[in-house]
Amino acid sequence: MNELKLGPILIRNRFLISMYNFVENRLGIREILDLEVFYKLAPSHLGIFSCFGGITFFIFTLQVITGILLLIYYVPTTAQAYDSVIHITNNVSFGWLIRGLHHWGANIMIITVFIHMGKIYFHGIYKNPRELNWVT
Repeated sequence: MNELKLGPILIRNRFLISMYNFVENRLGIREILDLEVFYKLAPSHLGIFSCFGGITFFIFTLQVITGILLLIYYVPTTAQAYDSVIHITNNVSFGWLIRGLHHWGANIMIITVFIHMGKIYFHGIYKNPRELNWVT
């Protein structure tokens, strides 16, 4: 067997084919992949604005990770706060990148949250049966 066809994907790599066959023989995932991944159509009412909840969650996860990484070097005292930020930016490996991701992630997250909330409000997705999602 030189090729493996999974839906629209044609696999020719022998290692990937052998790994797939190993998993298929034990779990029987071919039917699940065909029904749930390759031949399942997305609902017609979904569009680009349906992605903003997931984008917001991804950015939130990025904020948590970069925040923890920044927390390692940041000193939150009035005397050393600025110097610790300069140290993170200039001396820590990829500190400038982590700080930039945290900065831009915060700004982009505000935008994506507003777009997501606007879609929820204007499409009426908060109504029955999802009204309890808003109770916090």
